[in-house]
Amino acid sequence: MRRIVWLVDIWWIVALVGGWLVGSLSGSRIVAARVIPGVPLSPTRVVFDDRGNEALTTGVSSSMLGARAGSRAGGIAALIDIAKGFVPVLVARVVTDDPAVVGLVAIGVLLGHVFPLGHLREGGYGMATMIGVALAADPLGLVVVIAIAIVVATLVGSPYVGSELWLVLLPVWFWLGDEPWLALATGLGAVLYVVRGWSEYRPAWRSWRTDPRPWFSRWSDYWEYPVYQPFE
Repeated sequence: MRRIVWLVDIWWIVALVGGWLVGSLSGSRIVAARVIPGVPLSPTRVVFDDRGNEALTTGVSSSMLGARAGSRAGGIAALIDIAKGFVPVLVARVVTDDPAVVGLVAIGVLLGHVFPLGHLREGGYGMATMIGVALAADPLGLVVVIAIAIVVATLVGSPYVGSELWLVLLPVWFWLGDEPWLALATGLGAVLYVVRGWSEYRPAWRSWRTDPRPWFSRWSDYWEYPVYQPFE
């Protein structure tokens, strides 16, 4: 019995560490090394409107790469980050029926993305990787929580809320679906995302609170804001 428990613990460690190593593969850094070698990807100015509400971030993500190398490069980086969340979780679901292993792989991938090997202080945010995890675990759930977030964003007149809220709703979906390990993984991912982007929330709130436009005219912000600019 002790040997069985020991083996289970080892596989849990393998799942967590393996996920972290895969998560450490930054799509932004991989693409940047090809298209803009030697150009720093941090810090970046995040502009929420034309009224002076902005933040400075030291994270490295596809949006930060896009600000320096264009939307195509940023899109490719985002696809890589989605894939590194999707593939390990999908493989884990295929090769084992142990929900703890699947959850720990997801936790490892998300930790690796936010705290990558060699770049612990300049990791990503986790949004693309969370999408990949959710696509592998429950694509219907991803569609549902994004739809709910869009509805709420419409009601409050804040596209920014729509882009952020689904991250918080995703662990609730898994918890209600009786998948506590995936709820734990995505809950951790949501917390890490909030911590990484904390500096953005105050100017985002000010931007929404001081916006003189009626709520139904703010949807253009999905295409206009936030704007990411290299910080010189």
